[in-house]
Amino acid sequence: MTKGLLLIFLFLVFIVSAIMMILILKYIDPYTANWIVIFAFFASFILGITTFLALVFYFIKKVHYRGEVLTTHLSSSFRQGLFIAIFFVWFGIFERIWVPLLFTALLFSALLIFLELFIQSIFPN
Repeated sequence: MTKGLLLIFLFLVFIVSAIMMILILKYIDPYTANWIVIFAFFASFILGITTFLALVFYFIKKVHYRGEVLTTHLSSSFRQGLFIAIFFVWFGIFERIWVPLLFTALLFSALLIFLELFIQSIFPN
């Protein structure tokens, strides 16, 4: 697949997940809904944030590398966006179930940073 097709696909996934989040928040109250609605909201949130951050990170890398980017830069941008989205969803879930957040957030962010560094050391760009 070419980079242009992947970028269009990421943008379409972002648009669909953003529309899904807006519809869930507009028509269903997530605080009184059942677990299926909560799961759909968090799934659309993960997809939306991941694709948005993947596009942002890709264009930052495009500026940084002066236009010479590869498909591996797009996949690493997607992975980094996914880790940040997982952190935000984890943060929201722990806030909802009243778990103390400061030290657990620091530990989880350190875990995700070390996981990213480990993956980058195995699969360098």
